[in-house]
Amino acid sequence: MKRDWDLIRSILLCLEHDRDNEPIESILSDVEHLSNWTEEEQYYHMALLIEAGYAIGPVDELEDTTLIANCERMTWAGHDLLDSIRDKGIWEKTKSGASQIGGWSIEIIKDLATAYIKQQAKEKLGFDL
Repeated sequence: MKRDWDLIRSILLCLEHDRDNEPIESILSDVEHLSNWTEEEQYYHMALLIEAGYAIGPVDELEDTTLIANCERMTWAGHDLLDSIRDKGIWEKTKSGASQIGGWSIEIIKDLATAYIKQQAKEKLGFDL
């Protein structure tokens, strides 16, 4: 399955709005824009977030290779990643920049988003960070 950065961002946004430790499945099902992705895609991307250290939770692979993942919470790194891609405008610029250079690794996404945030800060504050 191909990694989908819009889904990753959406899952992180959902995790940030943890409702009294309500299971992630309930939170995800309440979010309309996640209906664009299948349950299999959602679990797969939750597993990616857990494996990469951006979320904590169990990942189980069933005998038919179906992944079941449950993001219980974000890690510090998960919060940092979300903070860099939270703003819709920054996110759109980041996706556009990544497409232009042909790179969608986590490092490229974070670096591009951070660069756009710094550019925005310079425009608003008048100095480089």
